[in-house]
Amino acid sequence: MPGLVDWVMEVPNMVAQRGILIGAALGAVATGLKMVFGIERSYLGRGK
Repeated sequence: MPGLVDWVMEVPNMVAQRGILIGAALGAVATGLKMVFGIERSYLGRGK
């Protein structure tokens, strides 16, 4: 049973961490591209 507990704590936990990290990275890239191309202007205080 201890081997199963270790597996459950390592494998599904790592999958969730990778998913969150990939999602955050994609969001950061998308926001950066929007700023570079001038689509996102709220950071300048001129957005709606």
